[in-house]
Amino acid sequence: MEAYKSVIQQLYYDNENLSEKTELNEKYKHLNDCEKKLLEELLSGLTPEQENLLSDLLEVRCNSEAEAAFLHFKTGFKAGMRLAHESF
Repeated sequence: MEAYKSVIQQLYYDNENLSEKTELNEKYKHLNDCEKKLLEELLSGLTPEQENLLSDLLEVRCNSEAEAAFLHFKTGFKAGMRLAHESF
């Protein structure tokens, strides 16, 4: 089992799979479909070297988005805890 640096990381990444339980809305699904179509169109005209470069770029971008999602979760969690603390 991976060691987490914080309880918030454990909540986000651990067995609860909170990030995977997030219900995706129609706007997200539409944007995801558009992204897939554009990527397929782009890939059809690339050389193997360009495909590898694009793959590397997309991997870095996905990792960046995953980190941003975690940071948003962490910020929201902390705000929720402050709200709960002030309420009781």
